[in-house]
Amino acid sequence: MEPLFAGPVATVADLLHEWAEETDIDGFNLAYAVAHETFADVISHVVPELQRRF
Repeated sequence: MEPLFAGPVATVADLLHEWAEETDIDGFNLAYAVAHETFADVISHVVPELQRRF
């Protein structure tokens, strides 16, 4: 089972950032959890937050 991250933008960014730091991964493969809009939400909200952190 793959991890499922959900919640406010800061929480999702925290979890993804922590996972990337701990595992030394260089990217993420995302699957939509609810609807195709999920991808747009990640791009619009989570990606900019992660870009500020890295």
